[in-house]
Amino acid sequence: MNKGQATLEFSLVLIITMVLIGGFIGITTWVVGHLIPRQDQYEFDRVGAGTKATAGLPEIGYHTSLYADDQVYYLRR
Repeated sequence: MNKGQATLEFSLVLIITMVLIGGFIGITTWVVGHLIPRQDQYEFDRVGAGTKATAGLPEIGYHTSLYADDQVYYLRR
């Protein structure tokens, strides 16, 4: 391999590596820039543990089974 070809290949690999590192840094800054506001908005809007979003009746109502006990068939061994 002659000296010129080695220099050209090294330069090309160095440029590709720099582009990949720059892309990684760009993606990382974009993710961090969008993750923090989304997390803040989520924590502001979320309902705290053990509390209801609205006062009054339960948000999820209790419903009895649609089937009577004699209509339910169990798999037996």
